[in-house]
Amino acid sequence: MAKNEKARGITRREFLNLLEKGRLNGAWLLEGEDDNLRDEAVGIVCKSLLAEGMEALDCASLTAPETDAMIAACETMPFMSPMRVVLLRDQPGLTGKAEAEETFCDYMERVPPTCLLLIISHGSADRRKRLPKAMDRLNHVVRFDPMGEVELRDWIIARFGEKGLTCDKEAAIELMAISGTDSTLLAGEVDKLASMAEPDQSISEALVRRAATRTGEYNVFAMVDAIVDGHADRAFTLMQELLTDGQDPLGLLAMMLRQYRLLQNVKILQLEKVPRQAYDARLSLPSFQTNRLVSQAARLTNREVRQGLGTCLDTEYRVKSGQLNDRAGLEAALIRIINDHRAAHK
Repeated sequence: MAKNEKARGITRREFLNLLEKGRLNGAWLLEGEDDNLRDEAVGIVCKSLLAEGMEALDCASLTAPETDAMIAACETMPFMSPMRVVLLRDQPGLTGKAEAEETFCDYMERVPPTCLLLIISHGSADRRKRLPKAMDRLNHVVRFDPMGEVELRDWIIARFGEKGLTCDKEAAIELMAISGTDSTLLAGEVDKLASMAEPDQSISEALVRRAATRTGEYNVFAMVDAIVDGHADRAFTLMQELLTDGQDPLGLLAMMLRQYRLLQNVKILQLEKVPRQAYDARLSLPSFQTNRLVSQAARLTNREVRQGLGTCLDTEYRVKSGQLNDRAGLEAALIRIINDHRAAHK
């Protein structure tokens, strides 16, 4: 397999189901792009298997250990817990080193039933190495891929529920729209919003809009919304806030360019009479983002979208070729887009 090809394995839900049924033991490789979900699952495993107060005795966390040290940790009997947990990070067989690789791989099939060995890979493991191949053969690989829209929405609702708060689907979707879909960042947003809510309170869309951290992409969308609604002052205020927060002018221009490209793609899909339910896949976006784009595109003419795209492209070229200062170019582009919109609606 190629280096970054995803292995066949089970999902985190299937992994946690095995834990719940008491069928989790032996060696497992945890890999994938979402480190937050992986760490969350490891925490659930440790809480479930380790007796309270016995974590220091019945859990071993090893970093790039010698094979003998790893085997010794696995062979040690649990003290008070039903099973010993061994967490293994930066294992040489995953990082490109080959020390004791053969012995290590052979031991994967002999981990005692009193031990759960979790081998943690940052990202997808290199399938050219023996260890990932050995774990594939055992079918002891767990994938921690980024969640899809529905799964992420339900994950947000569940995290609020763990804090004694209710959150409806609309508020969870609004949080994804405003703060993005990175689960690590969203976990922090959930904690923040929960600290602002009264006990037993429902998390509302209003609270999310007022307090959630806005991504640059969300603010650019809001800038275009302000232009569409004729609020030029609001558009410039949002631009200034982004720059004050450290956003690079050229990076902000690139986000504006992406926004107008997406709007153009929506117009093309509509012109081609593509069914609405196919938009998400064609745009490679979750449905909540597609819905917002479709709503925005409906308030812009085809000509406005083409002009906005052309302005962003022209400005980007002039800035990169040294004809314009990046800040001045960004401001000039925004003024030009606002004027084109006003002219279109006179």
